[in-house]
Amino acid sequence: HAYSAKLRPPLLPANLLIVSINANGLNIPEKRSRIKWGDPDLVCLQETHFRRLSHPLLQVPRYTTQFHATGPTKSRGVSILLHDRVTFQLYRKLSDPKGRYVFSSVTLDLLTIYRLIPL
Repeated sequence: HAYSAKLRPPLLPANLLIVSINANGLNIPEKRSRIKWGDPDLVCLQETHFRRLSHPLLQVPRYTTQFHATGPTKSRGVSILLHDRVTFQLYRKLSDPKGRYVFSSVTLDLLTIYRLIPL
């Protein structure tokens, strides 16, 4: 069974930019600002160092869809952030209670159009 995300713009940009960051902790605002650099469509974060109840502190404008796996201590932690312009359907989400992985099975809507322009 597919779960639809919030209504979003119908198309992705021409290129899908995916960024992976080993953050070595995101409790400092300057480190969190690196997430927005380059305006990526998908951000994969490792070593977020958030505790179970602190990942909501990761409030990044335009990245309201977030999947997290946090550990029992202030170590480990991974996150996936999707930009609000990305249209997708979430099918399944798995996360490790020790904060070692988060898995999200999604379908992205992609479209390309070829149009002949009369000369």
